[in-house]
Amino acid sequence: MIPPPGKDSRQRRRYTTSRKEGLHQLRHYYASVMLAGGVSVRDLAEYLGHADPGFTPSASMPT
Repeated sequence: MIPPPGKDSRQRRRYTTSRKEGLHQLRHYYASVMLAGGVSVRDLAEYLGHADPGFTPSASMPT
């Protein structure tokens, strides 16, 4: 659930999310689904923009 928006200094509505929700969490979900679906770690690292493919599994799979 997304919390209601707050206001910034110019009184514009702004949504704040943490890393537990929002687009960052969606990125992790996408990576986990792709790995479970058989995409290679090397290909997934390229899709995600990771310079080191060794970083991808630790960042994508739940602990």
